[in-house]
Formats: sequence, C-alpha cells, structure tokens
Amino acid sequence: MNADEEIARLVNLLRQTARVSREAEGTVAERDTAAFCVNQYNRILARLQEIDEAVSRVFVPLAADSSLRVAAMACRQLASYYEDELGWPFRRRWAFGGVAVHPGCGGVWIGRHAFRF
Repeated sequence: MNADEEIARLVNLLRQTARVSREAEGTVAERDTAAFCVNQYNRILARLQEIDEAVSRVFVPLAADSSLRVAAMACRQLASYYEDELGWPFRRRWAFGGVAVHPGCGGVWIGRHAFRF
C-alpha cells in the first residue's frame, strides 16, 4: 500500500472516530468512549506524522483526559487538513442500491430502486 492510500484510510478512520465521538456524547459510556476516541486519534496522528512530517508542526496529541467534544473536533480538523490543503477527492459521492451518499454535503438521496425486494 502506498502512502496516499494509507493516508486516505486514516482520514476515513478520523471521520468515523469523530462521528462516534459526537454520537456518544451524553451517554452512559461517555468516559470509556472518550478514552477510546482520544487513543485512536493519538495513534492515527502518530502514524500520519511518520508518513508526513509537516503534520507534527500543526497538530499535537490529545491529553488522555480529553473530552469527547475535543476528540471529535481534533479528528475533524486533522481530516480536513488533508481534504482541504491537499485537495484530495474525499468529497465524492457513493451510490449503491438506489441510495447515494454525499459526505461533503451530508446529504443522502434515496431512489425508487432502494425499495425493490
């Protein structure tokens, strides 16, 4: 796997971690989820720093006791660093089975083909 593919996968993990952080906020498992999300962010950041040394000048690891909101914000910012600055085509649309998802706009389109059994 080349560096570009690995960065694309890591950015996808950052987005998913940010989503988990936002969804788990205010739940019973908030503390456990926060520890997991902060650890995941720090591990992804460490790997990105190995691949791209410029990242270490902008981003720092999160403290172990950081909140879910901080973890989500850090994940979104690190993901957007690669989406916006490098101009990568992460904002594409996926379509399958009559459902199209457009992550850049947060929109979902459901066509009549999605309801065929």
